[in-house]
Amino acid sequence: MNERYYGRVMDASLQAQRDAEIEAEYIILDQRGNRVHAIAHAMQQELPYSVIPEDESYIRGLRLFMADTGFQSLGSEVPVGSVKHCYGGRLDFLGIVRDQIALVDIKTGKKVSDYRLQVAGYSLALTEMYQYPEHLGLLLYLKPDAYELVEVDFVVEIPKFLSNLERYYSGVSANVDPWRD
Repeated sequence: MNERYYGRVMDASLQAQRDAEIEAEYIILDQRGNRVHAIAHAMQQELPYSVIPEDESYIRGLRLFMADTGFQSLGSEVPVGSVKHCYGGRLDFLGIVRDQIALVDIKTGKKVSDYRLQVAGYSLALTEMYQYPEHLGLLLYLKPDAYELVEVDFVVEIPKFLSNLERYYSGVSANVDPWRD
């Protein structure tokens, strides 16, 4: 086997291994996110739940958010949709945060700016369905024993979301995802 060929095979093999490791990390993070979402829903519905040790610190972060903000639940896993714009989704939480109606989207992974568009889309659907004239959009990043709350600026994000949605439906770009920045 010639040395250049062997080097390319090794490079490809190492890249495949790195890709597999990254994919495995995302699967683990996604599983944690799914577990934490299920527990958050159970907490809000006052249903029994159990927490595995690796998720306990994230649930403590969730409880800290609720205590710090005086969160009062109006619902969890709330279905919303827009007939006008033909899309739908599920809000993690609808509730009262600091005396204001708020839709809260829970994240357990890294901060990603695209999540703002997701919340903007939920806001449009919430307004269309329930005529909530004013509400907050919040991204709740849960961390071990902590949280970070990021308010979504609807004035900025809703036009971006609608533009992406229009491009998606018009077929201008098959690669456009209205939920991504």
